[in-house]
Amino acid sequence: MDDTIKQVRELLDKAMIRYISIIHSQAYSNDEMAVNDYNLGNELVDSVLIKIDNQQTVMIVVPATRKISLESLQKEFNNSNISFVGKREMAKLFPDYEAGTLPPLGQLYKIPVCCIDELTRMQELTFYLGTRAHRIRMKTKDFFKVSQIKKTISAVTTPRYRAEVYSINPVIKKYNLHHYKRCILGISLENKNFTTGKLVGMIDWICRHFSHCTVLIGDSIHRHTLEIQGVNQDYALNKALRLGRETIDTNNPVFQSYSQHCNIKVVLCSQIQDSSTYNAHYHSLQYLFLSDDIFSTSLRDFAETFVERRAELGDAYYRECIEKSCIYLLEELAIFACLSAEGHQVFVYPGALNILTEISEGLHPNAPQPLKSLVSVALKIKRCGAS
Repeated sequence: MDDTIKQVRELLDKAMIRYISIIHSQAYSNDEMAVNDYNLGNELVDSVLIKIDNQQTVMIVVPATRKISLESLQKEFNNSNISFVGKREMAKLFPDYEAGTLPPLGQLYKIPVCCIDELTRMQELTFYLGTRAHRIRMKTKDFFKVSQIKKTISAVTTPRYRAEVYSINPVIKKYNLHHYKRCILGISLENKNFTTGKLVGMIDWICRHFSHCTVLIGDSIHRHTLEIQGVNQDYALNKALRLGRETIDTNNPVFQSYSQHCNIKVVLCSQIQDSSTYNAHYHSLQYLFLSDDIFSTSLRDFAETFVERRAELGDAYYRECIEKSCIYLLEELAIFACLSAEGHQVFVYPGALNILTEISEGLHPNAPQPLKSLVSVALKIKRCGAS
């Protein structure tokens, strides 16, 4: 591994390429590295190996959010017999590398390199150096100078992740979802369910079912999660707002790439929370929480599940974190109510939000009417097969 890192850096330095080398210490967990993937956006590229007529091996550089159509590759290579080099063979060829981290520099392995033409529309790109703990970022034009690309191909690509419906609530709406034109896609910050690849899969699904989508970035409410993790209150809000802006910047290319298929609008929770409508819904929900034992119990149950998943706490601090989590949920529901009142009647999320599901099923009749009108769609995200 160290030899590969040394070779790549020597290659780039010899070519006088400007690049940024990013290294994470061994203290980072796999989940934390998955969050790092989340921050890379659409610029991460992957190296896919194919075999032509079961003889020549070729490296194809492709955006990591996409997978290549085998049929289109066969056309690009004059109807040759094309096959992908699978995970087991990759592990044998590169035993020291983590899966999906082969640097896209074929000259290091005496393998010719081609790339998908989508790369030519990228300003910058990032790739791993045999491990997710070490990556290189550079201008795309500089990558083309040093990578010895033999051919740029127009192979068809599709999202690497596919979104499917897991559940729809109320259940009665399951068969008439197509009647709705507008939806909300909720995005949680620092959440491995929202790597750019998975987000592409969700947006792709939404564009096939809705004509308008409001992408809701959970910036200001994320401060509660940070506080539960022990972050200072003032710093937590500033960090949450910064993460929200960074999420928009990172994923704007994804939203723009689907703009011809769906009218996508991005809003921040902090923007909605500045409105008088939000305050009215929040106070209504707060009163419901204090006066309705069934609603209060459901909210606390969900809050306890959230907190237990995220922190090791003493009794006093545990109770404090439960209260923060309840406030998070009340703020979130008030935001949903605002968007529902504006005509967005379907909420889409990778997984079920139990309290929202209960409201949509009529279990909390005193909830604000816009929430009772909201249809909740839980998606499951599946990684597609070979590249």
